[in-house]
This record gives sequence, structure tokens and C-alpha cells, in this order.
Amino acid sequence: MAGPRKNRNGTHRRMRRALKKMKRETAAKREELGRLREETAQMEFAVEQLNFEEDLLRMVLEQTF
Repeated sequence: MAGPRKNRNGTHRRMRRALKKMKRETAAKREELGRLREETAQMEFAVEQLNFEEDLLRMVLEQTF
């Protein structure tokens, strides 16, 4: 018999391993994407804070001079 044998459920071990590996990689990428989204949200919040502080300083300077 030529080629790889199939097990009882019809899926070869190499295929199952490859699928398992892809699922692990997908989970890792999903986790990294979540982390990057969180970092992006934190940076956007920091930018908003800086813009607010800049506006306050500008108003104070305009009143002073």
C-alpha cells in the first residue's frame, strides 16, 4: 500500500498536527492583536490628555499676556 495510512476517523496524523499548529499560531496572533489594540487605546487616551493639557496651557497663556 503506497502513501500514508489513515486512522479510524479518516484524518492522517500529520494533518491533525498541522491543524493543531495552525490553531496555536492563530491563538497567538489573536492574543498579540488584543495586546496591540490595548496599547493603541492607551496611546490614544494619552494623546487626548496631552491635547487637553495643551489647550489648558494655551488658554492660561492667552489670559496672562
